[in-house]
Amino acid sequence: MYKIMIVEDEKIERDHLVRVIESLKLPLQAVLTATNGEEGITIFNRYHPDIIIADINMPIMDGLTMIELVKRQSPDTVCFILSSYNYFTYAQKALRLGVIDFILKPSDRKAINDCLIKALEQLKLRENRKEQEKKLMAKMNDLNEEIVKNCFYSIMTYKDELQIQENLNLLGIKALCGVCFYIVGCDSLQMKEVAKIIADCGYDPIYHMLEQSIVLFALSNHTMDEQEIKKLQDVIEESLVNCECSVGRRADELYELIHSYEDARQQAQNETFKEQKMMNDDELKRLAVHFLDMLEIDDKQGIDTVLYPILRQGDKLKYGSQLELMFEYTLLEVKKRYDIEPDHDFLKQCEIRDTKQLEMIVMEFCVMLQKVLKNVQYTRNQYNYKKACSFIEANYLKPITLLTVAEALHISPSYLSRLISKNGNDSFTDMVNALRIKEAKKQIKQGIAFKEVAHNVGFTSQSYFTKIFRKIVGMAPSEYKNLF
Repeated sequence: MYKIMIVEDEKIERDHLVRVIESLKLPLQAVLTATNGEEGITIFNRYHPDIIIADINMPIMDGLTMIELVKRQSPDTVCFILSSYNYFTYAQKALRLGVIDFILKPSDRKAINDCLIKALEQLKLRENRKEQEKKLMAKMNDLNEEIVKNCFYSIMTYKDELQIQENLNLLGIKALCGVCFYIVGCDSLQMKEVAKIIADCGYDPIYHMLEQSIVLFALSNHTMDEQEIKKLQDVIEESLVNCECSVGRRADELYELIHSYEDARQQAQNETFKEQKMMNDDELKRLAVHFLDMLEIDDKQGIDTVLYPILRQGDKLKYGSQLELMFEYTLLEVKKRYDIEPDHDFLKQCEIRDTKQLEMIVMEFCVMLQKVLKNVQYTRNQYNYKKACSFIEANYLKPITLLTVAEALHISPSYLSRLISKNGNDSFTDMVNALRIKEAKKQIKQGIAFKEVAHNVGFTSQSYFTKIFRKIVGMAPSEYKNLF
């Protein structure tokens, strides 16, 4: 069912249109009315009608001005012009705005019916097109995953540089160097989360589960230094506290990536994993910070992931003291962030006698902290999200990454990534690309060359710009330019 709005300052004509439309047997859910363009904008912003019939000459704001504002917000809204004047005077501007027809006053039932049928057909066609585009994007995502897998195996089977690059070209990746991370103790869902965070940091991830571990190649379009690689390793370990992340040597040629993998794997085999040793103070403090991050955004899977390094031990009682210490560090972090001290006397009174009691203490502690955080976490998360959005909107034309934004806001990259996904339903990369393409559309309308537009809005590659433009707008930049 669709909504329609009549914008007409003459009450007799407005009431006539409403009566006619309500009498027609068409799938219209509601008939909204406004007496001028300004009131029409207010109603549009509140109810988002699918069809608008607007008079041209009205006080305060005329119909064409209102339609122009509506079309900026919602290009798919179907608009008609209502006028008793010779419409040729307004035809050029109306067509430019996307008005699909004129209704001459006094309007008759047949003319109104014909126009509305035309509008409903157009809306249905657009819905079908969007559904097809959605299915196509789903197929493309599946295809991309298959291409990523092929790229991974071309690296792992000692293919030469040309063959590896041919596979990468299908993903629009031009890599100058890369490094392998071998991550033990994660599952396939966590693998995709890590890959998303690596991508948001400005690198191209090629990854796969191998031998019950994640093997992830971070590819870069510039030469990486050791500090940069160490920072990426820290981001991974921060995101997946229970993992053991080993890193191989930097590969300056694509065919050397296999050697980076061999280095990382060898390191992983030689290391003493976390489940075989007691964690030190620094590790417990880091665990506490991440634990509080997960409680703040109510990420149950994340909470389980944080507690897993301790609770997965065979002898849970042996590690009960470490859990209590981690909880103490969590409370210190709560005081540091919010300047409050939750009542935690039950921790001092508890004597852990068996694993069942240990698990009950964990549950009670989580419930207690979540009650405390409930009153403050929303405000803090919204504050950080708005700060992140403001920073991104002010800097998206520059080569920003998840890391640079997180550092500017003094928050962790993994927290920022989850915050953006939870509040905006998009990843950091999607958010930045949407802003860039919005600006690109403006510059294309101004007649600026595509290569210059790509550079102006922060893309280093014109081919990648074209790929992202097509993904977001549904057509190539050249096709978009031809619309004007």
